[in-house]
Amino acid sequence: MRRTVVAGAVAVLGALPLVAGLAMGSSLPVGQASPTGDKWDFMFQVDGYQTANQGGHTLNLYFIYRYNQGIADTALPNYRALRSVALAYLDRVDPSKELFWEILDRDICTQLAASFPVEAISCQMQVVPRVGLAPDGDPGIRSTTYTIGDIAPLAIPGPVFTP
Repeated sequence: MRRTVVAGAVAVLGALPLVAGLAMGSSLPVGQASPTGDKWDFMFQVDGYQTANQGGHTLNLYFIYRYNQGIADTALPNYRALRSVALAYLDRVDPSKELFWEILDRDICTQLAASFPVEAISCQMQVVPRVGLAPDGDPGIRSTTYTIGDIAPLAIPGPVFTP
């Protein structure tokens, strides 16, 4: 019985700071950025994008970005706008140039960093092999990551692929 009372008292005392903080509420008006230097990130992915580059492949794209310090809620970009820019870039790639995946990933990431209110971004492009590869084709999934600014580089493992 005594142990239960002690454990219960510790649980109640441990929760007091949380309850007090909730009761006091936020000192920031709704929509105002935190002045404490908090970091605010967002991530999204695009799965199964078909490209004609290097003979035609399927791409999985991953993006994580850190908003500019102090960004207001009203200045947050909709991730769909970033996705549209990335896919529009890939749609314009000339397949006859057979650009390396690393170049495409770098160019997309650079364009996104320059076009949106982000202080850091990491872009990962996974390349899934074509079905029915020629004997000299590359059967493995490969990936490239390009990172700008102070954010951990993406390292999403490739999907499990069984031919």
